[in-house]
Amino acid sequence: MERLLPLTFGSYGAYLSYWFYLTWRQYRDHTGDAAYPVWHALTLAVPIYGWFRIYAHAKICRHLAAVAGRPDTIIPVLPVLLFLFSGGLLSVGDFLVTSSEPATLSQALTGLFLHLDGMVLIAFLLSHLQRPLNGYWEKAEPPSLPARKGLRAGEIVFLIIGGLFWRGAAVSLVGAIAA
Repeated sequence: MERLLPLTFGSYGAYLSYWFYLTWRQYRDHTGDAAYPVWHALTLAVPIYGWFRIYAHAKICRHLAAVAGRPDTIIPVLPVLLFLFSGGLLSVGDFLVTSSEPATLSQALTGLFLHLDGMVLIAFLLSHLQRPLNGYWEKAEPPSLPARKGLRAGEIVFLIIGGLFWRGAAVSLVGAIAA
């Protein structure tokens, strides 16, 4: 749980895709159900269909939370709404920064703050789902997933991608200050 916030912000919000992949893979490996983690994560990029996959993911998380004795902890439509709002904030932020060359300082700062707000919503979305999942894994048979000490290779890749986005935000901000 303590990894969600730094990974979400460090990856510029892209960690959401990796988290969907990772938790779907854990679900598949634990239950033996037919599930395709890579395709599931990629559906986040598909307009409208991705919303249905987020809802399905939340329903599975709610089912697992119920198995762990925490049935009312997940509202499946909430992650969909958070995803929509975060995407809207990120899109408006991108528009403000790219609508004029160079962006004004006001546009660059507003775009950055909208991106930060979008990442806060993504972090809230992930924590809304992860906390009950942790309860499930604590009670799961066979025993729960082992605690991770370091970063996974996928997390490092998403942090590198996020670093490139953070670099772009910094370049926009510096360009706006210099203009």
